[in-house]
Amino acid sequence: MAEVNGETCPSPTNKWANDTLALLDQLNHSHAHFVGWSDGAVIASQIAAQHPERVNKLMLFGAAYQADSYVDALRSSRLPRSFFCRLSTASIKALFDVNPHPELWSQFQADLYSPLVIPCYFADQPYGTCLNGLQSISAPTMVVAGILEIIKRAPHQTIAASIPQAQLKIVPLASHYLPKLRPLLTTDIIAKFLQ
Repeated sequence: MAEVNGETCPSPTNKWANDTLALLDQLNHSHAHFVGWSDGAVIASQIAAQHPERVNKLMLFGAAYQADSYVDALRSSRLPRSFFCRLSTASIKALFDVNPHPELWSQFQADLYSPLVIPCYFADQPYGTCLNGLQSISAPTMVVAGILEIIKRAPHQTIAASIPQAQLKIVPLASHYLPKLRPLLTTDIIAKFLQ
């Protein structure tokens, strides 16, 4: 748990990583390739660090590791918690249509907000030790970032340098939304690395 501006902000990544592993177990898969984007990259790297036997290869798109990883323009316009209340009003019907447990909306809302303010994204570690677990990743790893990222270049370089023998790929004319806006290029990058 982290205390930020008087609010307690637990890192949701432990829960999300456990949920991901539970899904793999449900599907009877002992291990898999992991390709994570943004928060998914944080989750995938946490799984690879804590459960290396479950990860064949690891790809991290747009990964960050702490709240000050973002470019200054994004950090200065950090969304207040009230934004997520408005988001819930705007999106709640769509969520309820597909969610069998709408009573969990408040937890979902908190999970969306906390990564913006917690000091470290990996397993509630204290600031300054945010990347300590990455040295234990043994899977072949590629860290991918667009040159127009909302995350500063240095965090990507630091993440890649923290993972033994990880590759760093900076994609020209691409942003944080590379997987969404350029799916064919993203698929090509993934396929070449996983082959």
